[in-house]
Amino acid sequence: MEKAKKLNLLWGNNFLDNGTRTFIFKLHNNTLGVNNRVLTFVRGHSDMCTFCEITGNKDDNKESVLHLFWSCEFVEGIVFGIFGEILNREDILLLNRGSYFGGFESENDAKTNLLLLFTMWVKRYIWECRLKKTLPSLDNCCWYVMDKIRATFDNNISFWEIVENCDLQIRF
Repeated sequence: MEKAKKLNLLWGNNFLDNGTRTFIFKLHNNTLGVNNRVLTFVRGHSDMCTFCEITGNKDDNKESVLHLFWSCEFVEGIVFGIFGEILNREDILLLNRGSYFGGFESENDAKTNLLLLFTMWVKRYIWECRLKKTLPSLDNCCWYVMDKIRATFDNNISFWEIVENCDLQIRF
């Protein structure tokens, strides 16, 4: 119950830009237009994963939220790569589907909150690549997340408190 509250309140943070807040709201209210949902409203629309379709991967990869943001072979390396940059060795072993979709737990609330933000920014990067019909890359994802961190620092001083009170190593 506590995890759900944190996730649902995340989109309301005033230090996030409107695009990120809208994305979080749609993601957590199941209104994001992934292909297997759009198919129910648009006749003839493909339900295949956009990234798999771009590369010609003919496996039966229906584009669901879970597939697009976690299990797609073009996303999996990016997720583990970017979190490998900020998490220590013990924490990276705890990265799984549950933690990535909002279940990060740490005794340090600032660390938990920052990890929630990181996952949202990573997912938003993946979503923007999907909308542009381009394959995501680890380097571009790192640049995207760092840009979001810088913009958030510039726009709100309370974000500094979260970062200063966590024990993450932002190395990229």
